[in-house]
Amino acid sequence: MKYEHIMLDVPEVDAMEVQESVKDWQFGKRVAVEYIGLSLSDVFTVLPIGCSLTLLLPSLILVVIGVLGSVNANDWSILLRYVIYAGILIAVILFLMYLMFVAGSGSRWWQMNWDTQEFTWKSNRGKGRVPFSRIDKLVIRVERDSTDRKDHHAQLEACIGDRRQTLFIGRSREQSAMEAAIVLATVGQRLAEAIDVPLSIEGKGKLPADTILAKVISSDQLAEKYRQLGNRVRGSMSLCEYKGLHDEAEVHRAEASQHYMQALKLNPSDAEAILRMGELSDDPAIRATAMEAAHRANPHSQAPLLEKARQLFFSDQFEEAIDLYTQLLRDQPTVDAFEGRAGVYEYLERYEDAVADLTEVINLDSSEFNYTHRGDVLFSWGKEAKRKDLLSRALADYEKAIESSPDDEPYQTTRCQILSKMGRTDEALAGLDQVIRDHPDEFHPLTVRGEIHLERHSVDAAIDDFTTAIGLLKQQDPGGDSDAKDYFDTALAYAYKFRASAYRLDNRNTDADADERRFQELYGQR
Repeated sequence: MKYEHIMLDVPEVDAMEVQESVKDWQFGKRVAVEYIGLSLSDVFTVLPIGCSLTLLLPSLILVVIGVLGSVNANDWSILLRYVIYAGILIAVILFLMYLMFVAGSGSRWWQMNWDTQEFTWKSNRGKGRVPFSRIDKLVIRVERDSTDRKDHHAQLEACIGDRRQTLFIGRSREQSAMEAAIVLATVGQRLAEAIDVPLSIEGKGKLPADTILAKVISSDQLAEKYRQLGNRVRGSMSLCEYKGLHDEAEVHRAEASQHYMQALKLNPSDAEAILRMGELSDDPAIRATAMEAAHRANPHSQAPLLEKARQLFFSDQFEEAIDLYTQLLRDQPTVDAFEGRAGVYEYLERYEDAVADLTEVINLDSSEFNYTHRGDVLFSWGKEAKRKDLLSRALADYEKAIESSPDDEPYQTTRCQILSKMGRTDEALAGLDQVIRDHPDEFHPLTVRGEIHLERHSVDAAIDDFTTAIGLLKQQDPGGDSDAKDYFDTALAYAYKFRASAYRLDNRNTDADADERRFQELYGQR
């Protein structure tokens, strides 16, 4: 029998409290390691704390003997010798306890070798291997923990004759026991299909086998989860590129590519995964090829048409882009289509239409980013229309996002900007003071606070904030990223422009002229 190189891990495994974790992320091979033994760091942290009382008494006795001997002989080298003896004694006891712990448990690993079509494992009891052909069946066993009735102990086992070999072990609280069992059942079913053996579920409690198997995640669902992981990592990549962190961006690019490839391994017709892989490249030819491949892989997918609508927008064909998004929404209302059309409306300053579409986005996906997007549109609309009701709605959206990410600097800074425009200046300044204390290396809250000081004619405070922001911006290194350089140059240009305004108010016209020249030089490079 030829075994398929199949993707066995599932995204939820990383979120579970598992005793074994997937270590090898190469295609067709999975390695799980169970860390039971102590690491070297544990020897110097866990054991000294846990065994302090055991080690304290003999060490103190040796030190006291050393002190008494030194006093009697008037020779303090005796104390030094006994301190060394105490240190040796502690080291020997720790070493012996470490050996005892390792001998009693140890760590183990197992792997599936698709080339030799066998399982291989190693533990403190030795090594073992078994061909796939000798495995009779796989079993998911779920039972309540004997030490804690609220815990469930679940494991995936390979049955080899009368013997069972544990592959995955999981432990979860009662309220999530079903979810944990479904994750293990998903792994088990995919493995059972790959090596052509049956899968069964054993156990006690409120987890019936038929319910668990009915909820096993399909290949298409797994592909969607991997695609979502890829999108999340791609967002991190874009943020790093935005900040000029090129090495980190490349790491995220490789990780996102891997997630998309795993999605395509599970579902080759996932057109969106193909498109997103193409977008990881800056080469227009590769992006165009990806769009063609996505359409061939799934002619009925919205993804290629969504990409076409985005290209229409970038080509300033706004009405055509709106029409295409509207057509897609008639066929199937999706987050991407609503969000895309909202982006066109926002650019055209049709704020009411944009807010309506972004509200539909939130109804479909209430993630924090969607709240901040609607908040940004409401903020722009409120400033332009000078309507406090719109600013209040924008503030509510940002506070909703901050509930999910309370330490996010851009969210906190924008919230303070909204407060300032609502006339709640003291509250805005207090908030920005805290943001700057929490994020001293970020220039944006400094420029925002400087603008508020400037509006209040607090000239010295404004100049101090803009000067600090300019210093931070000069330290930024966009490398070869033209978009990041454009962003930092623009931010630096406006910091100079605002400081020039503060200098004018302070009658420092020579300094103001110099800053305005710097603004023109930088802004003219955009």
